[in-house]
Amino acid sequence: MKTVRAFGYGSQIAVASNMSFVEVWNAATSGKTVKVTRIEINSKDTAVSLWNHTAQQGAAGTAGVKQNKLLGGVAPSVAIYGEDILTTVLGTKMYTVTTVADTVKVIDCEDSPIMINPGMALIVANDTVNLAMTRVSVTFHEIELLRRRVRHG
Repeated sequence: MKTVRAFGYGSQIAVASNMSFVEVWNAATSGKTVKVTRIEINSKDTAVSLWNHTAQQGAAGTAGVKQNKLLGGVAPSVAIYGEDILTTVLGTKMYTVTTVADTVKVIDCEDSPIMINPGMALIVANDTVNLAMTRVSVTFHEIELLRRRVRHG
């Protein structure tokens, strides 16, 4: 099984009357499952929610950064970006985290990772409009999906 160990981050400035968020998007064509083992959130908000969704939240906004931990290795296929939305974030809310504005909140999920299948997104969104999502850093592994071999014969 091939695995890419990687990290990435994104951010989104405050936009009037909009909610800021950072999305980790695993395209349906990636052929990989993304295993999130750590999330670090720095927001201007005091409550941030994690969502999952079956589609990309509109056009990719501010491009984030992603890097293979094997320097010189293949770039991760996941997309990370910041965006804002006028209405509430689409998808299913997984849970809300209480944060202190401008302080890093760490969600260590090594023992119970968040798995993002192809065609799914993990969204970290402010619960209040008009506030910046200063930075969301994600540590993850991209795991190639196994293909079953069919024997003919």
